[in-house]
Amino acid sequence: MRRDELLDAAESLLADQGAHALTLAAVAERAGVSKGGLLYHFNSKDALVRAMVERLIADFDDLMATQDHDTYTKRYVAATFAAVRSGRLRRWAVVTGAAGDPTLLAPSARP
Repeated sequence: MRRDELLDAAESLLADQGAHALTLAAVAERAGVSKGGLLYHFNSKDALVRAMVERLIADFDDLMATQDHDTYTKRYVAATFAAVRSGRLRRWAVVTGAAGDPTLLAPSARP
């Protein structure tokens, strides 16, 4: 199973049942894999939430790159409106609700 499919399952679980339901066992069940299979990709719930945040940041960066405006601010605003229209901001709300620890919302350092 691909990491994205596991992240999709976690986001789906969050959207359906809320942050209290986000457990590794529940995500594994939703994804149709063993808990060990999930742990192969994410060794903790924090790692799973961090990966969801990283994916959201990358998704927004990609959306920003598609905006045809001359300043960063205009691209950001246009990308935000595009995210609203597409429902992507709902994903942000769902994922940020799962992060009981605010440090999980910060992108990890990339080399």
